[in-house]
Amino acid sequence: MSGKQKLLSVVIPTYNRNDLLDRTLSSLACQSLDKSLIEVIVADDGSSENTRQVVDRYTDKITIKYHYQEHRGFRAGAARNMGIENAVGDILVFVDAGIVLGSACLEGHLTTHLRSTGDIAVLGYVMALQVKDHERNLIIRRLDHLAPDGVIGELLKRRVLGDVREVTYRICADDISGLPAPWALFWSGNCSARREAILNAGMFDSNFDGRWGMEDIDLGYRLYQNKVGFQLCRDAISYHYPHACSRKDMLSQEAVNKRYFLSKFDTVESRALARMNPVRLNPYLISRDQRRQAGVANGVSDHP
Repeated sequence: MSGKQKLLSVVIPTYNRNDLLDRTLSSLACQSLDKSLIEVIVADDGSSENTRQVVDRYTDKITIKYHYQEHRGFRAGAARNMGIENAVGDILVFVDAGIVLGSACLEGHLTTHLRSTGDIAVLGYVMALQVKDHERNLIIRRLDHLAPDGVIGELLKRRVLGDVREVTYRICADDISGLPAPWALFWSGNCSARREAILNAGMFDSNFDGRWGMEDIDLGYRLYQNKVGFQLCRDAISYHYPHACSRKDMLSQEAVNKRYFLSKFDTVESRALARMNPVRLNPYLISRDQRRQAGVANGVSDHP
């Protein structure tokens, strides 16, 4: 690797979310990792807001690039691909606008990759991803004056708003490599993989564009097919800054994208995923296997 290259390229897609983007960039400017190892790529999906102005505020704090594509509807996958194509880092970290990183987050991603003997996809820890109104107020009204580490510390201390994937992490004692479908937990809010592995997997499938959801899980599945391992890094911790969104609309869009995913990969796992929240997939598959094993032990057929 050339000495001029960065080890980490952080790719952030954004669309008319300047306030959320600013919070994410502010947390990136305060990372414990040597900033000479980091570049940040803001991939603008056709914003009408002056997103470039927000980016320009950070040019003297971090190495940052801005790339723009014309607005043609929701195209988060295409925006991320634009970031990938312009990245020079060996490791790509995907972060969404509105994800606020703890100061050791990028160091956690890098350390996990460097310790691995093979290609891996690293899942960062994301708190407060799905919040109710009173929980939103906890962050906005009571904790927002704190630096990111302070907010994260308070949430951990109070034992609230943990990563919604925690139920699965506890089942496997954080060893997600042995899960039947670790790819279902590969969410682009805070995750990473080597650039070469991403390119070999075909990057993000732009056919998911136009609707929210599944393009990251789809890439995770293709990484899994390519024998890329999966690891959880709790040190790569972050929280999702609460903001208004239509959960009903998002789930409706995700359902369409699930059907497309199923048309690509018609497996037992993908058929199960089509009818449930991705968080539930691994616990369901594990319990199904346990039921079948118990049935075989008792002389009962294991046919569904």
